[in-house]
Amino acid sequence: MTRHSLPLRAELRNALSFTLGFLFFFAITYALLGLLNLPLQGFAAWSASGLLGGMGVPNQLSWQPDGPHILLDSADAAIQDVCSAALEVAVIMAVVLASWGVPWRERLWGAALGALLALLFNPLRIAVTLLAFHTTGPQLTALFHDWLFRASLLVFIFIYYASWYVYIKPKAKR
Repeated sequence: MTRHSLPLRAELRNALSFTLGFLFFFAITYALLGLLNLPLQGFAAWSASGLLGGMGVPNQLSWQPDGPHILLDSADAAIQDVCSAALEVAVIMAVVLASWGVPWRERLWGAALGALLALLFNPLRIAVTLLAFHTTGPQLTALFHDWLFRASLLVFIFIYYASWYVYIKPKAKR
């Protein structure tokens, strides 16, 4: 152990503090975002439909009793709860807010920016998934939807948090 490293007990305390903070902030943000689920679904569907149109993919946005749908020539894609990005926004906000060594002001700005970027990234992944369906059919789309769609979110969350933390940490030590 080097002179500057924390003892194991302090490291475990920090990890536990971060984990409990994450769970606390996640529960609050996810519950609050649940109240906005239909508008979030609508935004995701509207923007993804616009992106598809911009890529030359003919589609139509339709509102059904179960929420928004994007209609392609060969598919009807229901934009459901899991497509709203509420879960991803809650994770980003919670992980940033649980970063105890950073002042509140920077955490609040980081959480807000992360939420905004996640909401802007979400329609892009929906559009890419539907573009895959439009060009390749249902077989490859299962790969895109079930694996790459979800993996892209994990990568996005990791890159955002790592970038934010590396950028903000030197400021927090001043």
